Amino acid sequence: MNINIHNENRRLSSSQYDRCEDVVNDIFSQNKLIALFLDIDGTLAEFKIDPSSCFISKDILHLIQHIQQYITVIAVTGRDLPSAQKMFGEIDLPIAALHGSFIYLNDQNQFSRHAQSQLFQELEIILTKDIQPYPELSLENKQHAIALHYRKCPELQQIACQMMQRLHHQHEQLRLIKGKYVYELVWNDIDKGQAIAEISHLLDLQNHLAIFIGDDRTDEDGFRYVNQMKGITIKVGEGTTIATYRFKDIDQVNFFLRFFLERLLDTAIPKHKQKYGEEHV
Repeated sequence: MNINIHNENRRLSSSQYDRCEDVVNDIFSQNKLIALFLDIDGTLAEFKIDPSSCFISKDILHLIQHIQQYITVIAVTGRDLPSAQKMFGEIDLPIAALHGSFIYLNDQNQFSRHAQSQLFQELEIILTKDIQPYPELSLENKQHAIALHYRKCPELQQIACQMMQRLHHQHEQLRLIKGKYVYELVWNDIDKGQAIAEISHLLDLQNHLAIFIGDDRTDEDGFRYVNQMKGITIKVGEGTTIATYRFKDIDQVNFFLRFFLERLLDTAIPKHKQKYGEEHV
């Protein structure tokens, strides 16, 4: 496989290149099995006015597909499962959807943290009326969460916040989280930290070095858990963070994945050989 890593370096400054090299060296210096956790929007896919028009580039999908041959790759996202799976196309990978409300391992193993609730249908009815004067606001009922997007008109942030805060105060069993151009109400016990913990337990990854890459405030819970587990955390973009490393943008994530894969090709044994041995390959 030809990765052309040095050609890709033309898009990065020397400091960005050095940072990718630092992270990869840190990862492989620990000499541990690795599990890679990836947010989607803002990390693998650029933001769009319409969330349904977002996509992961063929280049990044190609890299993930090859990395999967060597280590476990898991998506951790606020998207619902069908939306997240659509982003990955033909790639089948474990997904912690809806910030961890729903865990997908494969077609036979799927877990929901909460039973289907009428609450979010009731909240959808209320919010549908509230946003009628503001056509730029869009509502997304994810069944286990409800999101109010204001990315079409960032000037409506305060109005969106007030609407969601009012509902939050009326429902103590929910927590209000702020993402990029969105406010979301989810169950109190749902966050990306517990999502990573749960899927790590289900896949027996507790002794692996966890790497988590994300860009949003909702990813900070994931960073906190992975930091506690002495893993590697990477924040994409600007903003305060507790992550140990920072990448400038998705282009740098792309380059990191290339650099990371190159090192895997040099050092790792494909997963099917790890499990079954050379004589079965």
